[in-house]
Amino acid sequence: MGAPSIEQKPRRALVLSGGGSKGAFEVGVLQRLMGDEQIDYDLLCGTSVGAINAAYLAQTLLGQPREAAVKLRALWDTVNTEKVHKRWFPFGNAQAFFKPSVYDSEPLHKWIRAGLNVGAVRASGRRLRIVSVSLGTGETFIANEQTPDLPEWVIASSAFPVMLTPASNRRRPVDGRRAPQRDAAGRGDPGGRRRHRRGAVLGPLRQVALRRPGRARDPADPAALRSTS
Repeated sequence: MGAPSIEQKPRRALVLSGGGSKGAFEVGVLQRLMGDEQIDYDLLCGTSVGAINAAYLAQTLLGQPREAAVKLRALWDTVNTEKVHKRWFPFGNAQAFFKPSVYDSEPLHKWIRAGLNVGAVRASGRRLRIVSVSLGTGETFIANEQTPDLPEWVIASSAFPVMLTPASNRRRPVDGRRAPQRDAAGRGDPGGRRRHRRGAVLGPLRQVALRRPGRARDPADPAALRSTS
């Protein structure tokens, strides 16, 4: 007779989409799931505003879902327009004709860099996936908790096209339009390449066409360091 099997705790993944103010809706749902019901998640995936929420949740130790939800709610209680974007100086919206976006999102960049503790993310016991896409090629980049310059990849993912400033990340301009294409364990398809359709999730119910399907790359891939010029 073999040894009795040990029942293993199931691992859960949470995938958070983009959509600006929908990030606040996500917080409300997570207050119920993680706060009231104390459901926890081993893997957190996000794009756009979902990347911000996922990264901030990942700062709290695995096994403390209520604390993670409380901290995320406290963060959103401080959110206002001034923390997200500002008018271009000195001519405001008129100057946007000569800029890469309608608004200057430097306040959002400062907010993310100041509030995201990379050390806490890596020590939390959670896995994190932050998704962004190249504006020039449509290639998907998936950063994780060990990726260098993690706040910069959260900024890149949250760069809403046209409205907010795109982030170059010293690699190539990216925004948060394409959704994760990995499985819950963070693995790719068996062939080692992403197989993307010509659509990308912009919000829960919207899709936009990309120039061409691309291969998902790890930001640490040396090929991702090439200049776009």
